[in-house]
Amino acid sequence: MRNTGTEQPFDKVVWLAGYLLAHQAGITAEGEAAVPRALVVTRDQPDDAQLLVFEAASYQEAVAQGRSLLADQKDGLRCWAFAYDAGRLSGGLTDGDALVVEANVEDGDRPLSFLQRYQPKSDSAPFRLIGGVEMAGAWSRPAADGAREPAAWDSLLREGIQSHPLAGEAWTLYL
Repeated sequence: MRNTGTEQPFDKVVWLAGYLLAHQAGITAEGEAAVPRALVVTRDQPDDAQLLVFEAASYQEAVAQGRSLLADQKDGLRCWAFAYDAGRLSGGLTDGDALVVEANVEDGDRPLSFLQRYQPKSDSAPFRLIGGVEMAGAWSRPAADGAREPAAWDSLLREGIQSHPLAGEAWTLYL
């Protein structure tokens, strides 16, 4: 994974979101359930991202565990990305399944959400991504603090996706 300490937190968190999105897509492409996961960068160790996995009796409980841990540790985090499968969380979306990554920085007022719709692997069809990554939300931060316009984040997200050692190379094959 790339260095996290010298970059603006906004840049790093979008890169982390792409990397984690690719990770979840790679697992889902194999026909496995992608459990909720987070990549966190702490203030104490700004050069390292740590992967956290959340498992519980139900998928909803695992997502709640992840969100609760991130909220409880917010003061010690430089930035974080949290991924889950929205279809499993809600019992199925009306227009298909989607992988979601919520991402935020230490002073962010609310997370950004990145959503990638997909067709699950089945006996008759391979896993495939549907459309491009959608982004929802915005940070209310001045540009001087390192915030970027949403259009500029696409390249950072793509860089994170392509940096994943397995799913990054396969990403275009999933389309």
